[in-house]
Amino acid sequence: MSVVTHLLNRSLHVWRPSQAADGSGGFTVTYIDRGAIHCQVSEAPGTEQLTAAQLGASHTHNIYCEPDADVFHNDKLAPTGVDPNTPGTSEVYRVMATTVPSTSRYLKAECEREERA
Repeated sequence: MSVVTHLLNRSLHVWRPSQAADGSGGFTVTYIDRGAIHCQVSEAPGTEQLTAAQLGASHTHNIYCEPDADVFHNDKLAPTGVDPNTPGTSEVYRVMATTVPSTSRYLKAECEREERA
């Protein structure tokens, strides 16, 4: 059991991008559900949001999960029943980066909440 397990109060599904030929020389990207993880969603501190903005990115939330969670850059995280492939105004987070502290107690996913119409 991880040190942070008792703090992981949410369940989000990990959606991984997959490319398929579109028949016109290009490709389409769809997201495939890789299963649920337990996590904690927190707003990013103002200093982290400012640093990201200076680098041309938007960092709105930190999502903490088990250190061995299957979460990578460009994945999307969404609650059960929410499909990031379908347009709608729902809670979807795009993973911009993941980091693990030197003691490997948790995995931190730096995310941007997508506002979708």
